[in-house]
Amino acid sequence: MLKFIALSGTVSVTENLYVYETDGKMMIVDCGVGFPDLEMPGVDLVIPDFSYVVKNKEKLVGIVVSQGHEDHIGALPYLLREVSAPIWATPLVTDFLKDKFKDYGVKNYVINTFNPEYEDFEVGPFKVYPFRVTHSVPDTVGFAIDTPEGRIFHVPEHKMDQNPVDGMKFD
Repeated sequence: MLKFIALSGTVSVTENLYVYETDGKMMIVDCGVGFPDLEMPGVDLVIPDFSYVVKNKEKLVGIVVSQGHEDHIGALPYLLREVSAPIWATPLVTDFLKDKFKDYGVKNYVINTFNPEYEDFEVGPFKVYPFRVTHSVPDTVGFAIDTPEGRIFHVPEHKMDQNPVDGMKFD
């Protein structure tokens, strides 16, 4: 049985955090922060509720990141205080994460950098095929994810840009 759990990111364009679970294994796609509104004075960031992931951390086989905006990567330093799992990201996002982890003092992490032009990878029982999408930040990808129940397409927010700044068109 396949489970898809949107722990965050469904009400607005922030705090993206999605869990795919099958065969007793769990993969996270994105782990972002939200931003406070006027009714939240003194709050700098809104962090998703990780309690399900922490409670099931022995199932966690990896974290896959689709893009480098804070609403997709900003909560990773907080999550990595609670769990340990390898991360998969494109080259630009890898560099963003390394800088972020340095700023937050995160030391024990593994980032697997992939090129969506020709690399797919496995995260436990999930076979992940990245593909380019255009967005306001370069090196953004969506994922075709093969599971025992079939193929899922996970596409983050994007824009259909005929002339992307990095020259990489929506695949």
